[in-house]
Amino acid sequence: MTATVLVVDADPSNCANWEAFLLGQRYDVIAVRNGEAALSLCPNLQPDLVLLNNFLPDTHGLEVCRRLKADPRNRLTPVVLVSVTDNPSFASRALEAGADDFWGHSPTPWEALGRVHSLLQMKTYVDGQAESVIFSLAQSIETRDSFYGGHGARVSNNAVRFGKSLGLNQGDLETLRIGGLVHDIGKIGIPDTILSKPGPLDSEETKAVEQHPIVGEQMCAPLKAFRHVLPLIRHHHERMDGAGYP
Repeated sequence: MTATVLVVDADPSNCANWEAFLLGQRYDVIAVRNGEAALSLCPNLQPDLVLLNNFLPDTHGLEVCRRLKADPRNRLTPVVLVSVTDNPSFASRALEAGADDFWGHSPTPWEALGRVHSLLQMKTYVDGQAESVIFSLAQSIETRDSFYGGHGARVSNNAVRFGKSLGLNQGDLETLRIGGLVHDIGKIGIPDTILSKPGPLDSEETKAVEQHPIVGEQMCAPLKAFRHVLPLIRHHHERMDGAGYP
């Protein structure tokens, strides 16, 4: 999957230069001119890296960075804060805001490329490790209840078979495969006393169970590989007549 870089810079020439340079290095590039545009775009785009200028027309890059990192969907997205300044305290303020790198001067194109490439390599590694943890947790949930053992694999296989019968493309089939395996990941937060209770659940226990699609969505939200799987996790207990949950 080609890495996507979001450039946030009020200067049209800067945007154009970054776009041309990064496209030449085979990155996908999207450029916006203000902080609010970046904040509204990031949750759905889930870029692999944000190149953020501190001087924006609507708000400081520091605040944009802080708000980006506060959203679980962007928590693992590297943010490079760019601010040509002589203020020695700005670097620490950038780190406090959640920036993964700070450029206090204008780097050469090749220096910038090296730092961008290193951050993207680290993100790929972290994403891979996090995905492994998610799959391991999903498997561990099933071992807690012998009745539901193999449930995720069965849902995954049936979903893929059904998708093939509908003529879905390979990308959609892969989404169904992963969604089936991890759709119940949010049950990791449900106590065994509720999850394996032999009799009916009371109202409070039912409320706890009905939160697991939301918890699952939040757990997987920071990972780009799960972007298209999130609706399957959140809505797998919804019904066509609106009688499902959450």
